[in-house]
Amino acid sequence: MCRYLRRLLDNEGLRKINLILTYALVFTFPFPLVISLKILALWILSSLLLLDLQDIKNLRHKFFLIFALLYYLMFVLGMFHTQNIEAGLRQLGIKVYFLIFPILLPSLVKFYKYYFDKILSWFVIGQVMALVLLIFIAFYNSIGIENGHFIFDPRVYSLSLKESIVQGYNYFFYIYFSRFMHPSYAALQIVFAIGVLIFLKRNPYNLSYKNISKRLIENKFFYPLIIFLIIGVFLMGSRTNLIGLSVVLFFIVISSTLRPIILRIFLSLVVLGISIITIFYSPRVKKLIETMHYGNYKKISRIYFWQSAYEIGKEHFIFGVGTGDLQWHLYRKYAKLDLVRYLEPSFNSHNEYLEHFARLGILGMFFLLALLGYAFYTAIVDNRLLLFIFILIIMINFIFEVMLNRAMGTVFIVFFLCFLLFLDFQNLKIKD
Repeated sequence: MCRYLRRLLDNEGLRKINLILTYALVFTFPFPLVISLKILALWILSSLLLLDLQDIKNLRHKFFLIFALLYYLMFVLGMFHTQNIEAGLRQLGIKVYFLIFPILLPSLVKFYKYYFDKILSWFVIGQVMALVLLIFIAFYNSIGIENGHFIFDPRVYSLSLKESIVQGYNYFFYIYFSRFMHPSYAALQIVFAIGVLIFLKRNPYNLSYKNISKRLIENKFFYPLIIFLIIGVFLMGSRTNLIGLSVVLFFIVISSTLRPIILRIFLSLVVLGISIITIFYSPRVKKLIETMHYGNYKKISRIYFWQSAYEIGKEHFIFGVGTGDLQWHLYRKYAKLDLVRYLEPSFNSHNEYLEHFARLGILGMFFLLALLGYAFYTAIVDNRLLLFIFILIIMINFIFEVMLNRAMGTVFIVFFLCFLLFLDFQNLKIKD
């Protein structure tokens, strides 16, 4: 058996199979989770056959691997003082990717470095295809025939067109548009796809791209494609990722090589100004502003979510309430604040940092910050633009959303976090 596995490990065909599975995995990230999880299972199997412990031993980023192991250990330890075992096991299953990817990817980036541009390109193509399909579904749901006449009505309920957009009951906006996953997850991926396209176009290491990557960035549709993806972020209705997109575009312009510097600063401010105007014209942001204007702060639920999680964390400062018990504690806080409408569904704290503080205490939050901080430091020190963009949008999302309580968020975030961190872009030599 070992001899057979060794033969497979030396087989170039296995690497090609793993690479094809990698293309398929990143392509399916924006589609329903049931598709990508099946591909992920095959990817894990092929990656295990390629695993070389020597690669882990020689890993430059051992501290990140240690932080990831300790991070997961906190969830395991949290099971010893949790009462909701089922919810705790669910958390362990979702967070297990913090073990899988940091252990498997060190052996894969050795040959991924020859194809990194194609991996990123397939991710972008997946985002574009998913967005096209969602627009088609929205059109399909909006058309019909009434009294022998063709009608186009994107409203889900009998509301005015404006109300249907503001409240999200429109086939072309927010929940009813993002059919494959929650709009926050979908918009996060699209923002990163925009960053990937700009990174590939800028080509800071003067690499020679091939095939699909060249066609993606060197045709006349490159800038229309960027605009299409930006529109996609707007249609998702995610206020958080509109902010993330604005910050990303600002830093991309300010870090460019445009001369003179005053022109770069001017264009950065123009981009920021346009972004702010766009954000304020987003229907959900306008609704939030109106709510604050009329003093209905009770409807700004995030304030109370954050307050509840913070109070729980203070009460259980060191180890938190346990891996599986946080939702019950949040419900108790929501009930005291008379937030009855949030007692039925699983409304989380809408802040990843406070979520970890309440669930695992100050130690759990520390290891989350250690993972992000290590990657952020590496991005700055090694001048890794794409890693910097990725960490930036993740950190922004973590302020307003809980992204790691679902497999779709954890798989996407941890895969690209490890992929971009372990792959040394400085030493890339792309094959022809």
